[in-house]
Amino acid sequence: MLSENKIRDLISAEMDLFEKNANRLPRTEDIKILKKMRAVWVLSGSGSYLKPLINTASDQANIDNHWYHATDKVRLDYAKRWLGAYAKILPNAPRPFLIYNGVSEQNKDLLKASNKKKYKIPPNQIYIAPGQNVRTLDQVKNFSFPPNINFEGGYLGVLSHAQHLARILRFMGKNRKIFRGIKVMALPLKAKNPLYQARMANQEIESVLHYIAKGEAMTEPYPYKLIDGVI
Repeated sequence: MLSENKIRDLISAEMDLFEKNANRLPRTEDIKILKKMRAVWVLSGSGSYLKPLINTASDQANIDNHWYHATDKVRLDYAKRWLGAYAKILPNAPRPFLIYNGVSEQNKDLLKASNKKKYKIPPNQIYIAPGQNVRTLDQVKNFSFPPNINFEGGYLGVLSHAQHLARILRFMGKNRKIFRGIKVMALPLKAKNPLYQARMANQEIESVLHYIAKGEAMTEPYPYKLIDGVI
């Protein structure tokens, strides 16, 4: 069994790897993998697509920390850019679904923005996975694919900030049956604010250790691939 310090080192190294490969977009050299992309899953952040903060305990606790604000919109906008780049490479292929499962206000604001074309992915390409999702662990446990579509054997892009991805992938490893053998492509996003990056890294490492100790997260992440695209 790995020591706590060894696990810390592994998580820190993984976050560094994600940072180095963050904000990347697909390129034509990746076309074989892109043809197998079925969906991009965005895990919600702070605020919603229309608001920098909303009435959740986490958002209200960080109301004075401006580096924390509006990460939900940043993640969704990266997904939009990523899917737009995909469409240019494979213009005749079906666009992968955008899967999202935040709290109720976040879900409603995303669909509102999409319906009003403020978020330029049409509602029929957005799937809101049901369930009460107060925590990241809830989002993983309540994850589902759009019904009547076979995703098995394809890739699922998992999109969040680089530091947050380390925790998500360990929750996914613990709940592997939910993902039905799907292949995962990690789509890390880099925080623009170095303060957010540093604080998020420290918080996430402590959080992962806590969930591993409780038996709700794996020591190792769910297997993933990083796409070596162009920033």
